[in-house]
Amino acid sequence: MMICFGMIVYFGMIARPFKHTIWDRRKLGELVRFGSKMFMVGFVQSATEPIIKIMFGHFAGIAVVTVMEIANRLIQGVRGLTLSIGQIVITYFARIASQRKNPEKKMKKICSNNLFRR
Repeated sequence: MMICFGMIVYFGMIARPFKHTIWDRRKLGELVRFGSKMFMVGFVQSATEPIIKIMFGHFAGIAVVTVMEIANRLIQGVRGLTLSIGQIVITYFARIASQRKNPEKKMKKICSNNLFRR
């Protein structure tokens, strides 16, 4: 992974002339800052989950750990479903926005017809 990143940086910024870089340095810095925040959030979540399970197991018992694990998996399933639906909707709206001059009218029509039915 690091080798691939190093090759991309080398061929994108060092080996090419300075005026003709593949990406803008500001955008790369923004991407690195965002990625590092996401990495830290994932790391903290991965590190704290086993500690919480050990503490629950020690103080409350294995039954509470089992209930917590089932609830955790249920939450992850709902979160995954929400994210997958969001990805589909966002790409659809982006396609509409790139094809039309005034996409707001069609988006309002789609939202009022499909999302708010009773």
